[in-house]
Amino acid sequence: MRFSGLLVLVLFLQFVLFLPAVLAQQNSNVARVNTWRQRVESLTDEIVADSGSVEASEQTIYLALSAQMWSSVDNEVSAGLIGKVSKSASGSIDEGNDPKLETKIKNLQETIEILAKIDSVKSRQLVEDLIKLIAGKAEDQTAESETLIAIAIQIVARDPQRAYELGIASLSVGIAPGFSSLVGELNLVNESLANSLFSASLNLIRNSFDLQDAATLQTRAFLPYKGKSLSLDSRRQYLTTLSEILAQAFLDPLRRQSACQFALLASGVLDAFQQILPGRLPTIRQQIGLCQSSIPSNLAGSVEPRISDEKLETVDELVQAARATKDALLKAKYFYQAIVILEKEKKFEKILSLLDEMTEQERKSLGNGAWDSWRADYAYRGALNSIEAEDIPSAYRIVEKTPKKLRPFVRLNLADELEYSNYKSLVFENIEAAQAEIKDLGISTSERVEFSLSVLRLYARSRPDETMKVFWDLVKEVNEAGRENRNGEMEKEFLANLNYIPLPALLLDIDDIGTLASLNDVSSRRNRVRLKLGLLETSLREYSIALKDLNKSLEDETNN
Repeated sequence: MRFSGLLVLVLFLQFVLFLPAVLAQQNSNVARVNTWRQRVESLTDEIVADSGSVEASEQTIYLALSAQMWSSVDNEVSAGLIGKVSKSASGSIDEGNDPKLETKIKNLQETIEILAKIDSVKSRQLVEDLIKLIAGKAEDQTAESETLIAIAIQIVARDPQRAYELGIASLSVGIAPGFSSLVGELNLVNESLANSLFSASLNLIRNSFDLQDAATLQTRAFLPYKGKSLSLDSRRQYLTTLSEILAQAFLDPLRRQSACQFALLASGVLDAFQQILPGRLPTIRQQIGLCQSSIPSNLAGSVEPRISDEKLETVDELVQAARATKDALLKAKYFYQAIVILEKEKKFEKILSLLDEMTEQERKSLGNGAWDSWRADYAYRGALNSIEAEDIPSAYRIVEKTPKKLRPFVRLNLADELEYSNYKSLVFENIEAAQAEIKDLGISTSERVEFSLSVLRLYARSRPDETMKVFWDLVKEVNEAGRENRNGEMEKEFLANLNYIPLPALLLDIDDIGTLASLNDVSSRRNRVRLKLGLLETSLREYSIALKDLNKSLEDETNN
């Protein structure tokens, strides 16, 4: 009995001693939740207010993005923002002649794409309202066809039948950009409808003899989309159509040249003919050969190498074949295959040597900007591989041998990948060297802004005490870029392909008042909104973490 009383006393004393610590932690979590809640609400209010100064259809994008960001944290706030999207969208397209109509329609298409990702009844209804709003508003049939495809892609997951009908309607003026993606998306949810839509598009090719459209359909027929291929029946239909068009080259002299250009496509799918329509393969080979004289001289060299059965396996064989062929596509393919082999063997310095030895013509064959991209990427990966193998001298050598115009970006990628706690001196040596080197490149203000955003992210992660100065310099560059784009053309903005620019939430922890004041100093309302949206995204992430920590502390208290 005395032992039992002693045990109760011990447990009571433990509870009394432990309680202050629990309450202190809980109070800390509550304060953190309240702080981040206030921050994200304030940011959201400012985004709504600032976006009111841009064109209404563009505002719908920013409001929809805000709703999407909030949807995983607070559905009520998200729903309120969706309501604002609806109000802004309803007044964005006026009746009559509007010179900015196509831009507005594209903005609303993008808004639909964003809202379709939010799982709420209200967002779905708004998507339907927007579809009705923009239907038939396009100035020409081609633009309207593109609009139908864009809408179909957004609704295909929940209404494949309607998406199919919009796809069929779009074919009235040909195969619009995005049609291939629609077929792929439809195939993921309803294979039968995808096959029917694909078959309808083949009927167009039989009549139009449009080589570019046929190439688009060939890609869809034989390359998986999100891991799923079209049915065997669809591929058979495509090959049958291709063989019928090639036959026209010898049945109709007036269509010989246009039909013979399809030999370029047929030579790329001979293996498919062998597997699916083997009985037609000899005829197809013969037709390809006979069509050589009818193919434009700049493309004639593209056919023969592709119908060869030669198998290239080694790096030397592939490089030799790349340098021998006149076909730019094959040249790029062989170089790429050689690089893939070297990459698997982690022979990054050999890849860099191969790239450096390419002639100007060989570099151009890779595609616009591809050589620069490959050269920078493999320099970064080679240096990282050397560091992980504790061969620091090799890493330095790889970075220093990188062309000057690419070196700062290689340095930043390397610094971004390295664990700061293990490589402090190496990380900041590369960051500071990159900052010094970029000044000598004479890049545009917009490119400088992009570079400074990467630097800001690295400082926030590794040197928070110096982050605000980097941020203030960034704001100055953003304003300079804004002055250069006086007409406010979206395509001339920095990072024009992004609707918002991610900023580290740490800025608010360092100096929340100073951060918001600096953002409000951004002269362009569009860029101000884009930056605040980026800060809202990362801040909502911090708010969500704070909520989880608070809930966990409450559960721990209950369990104890």
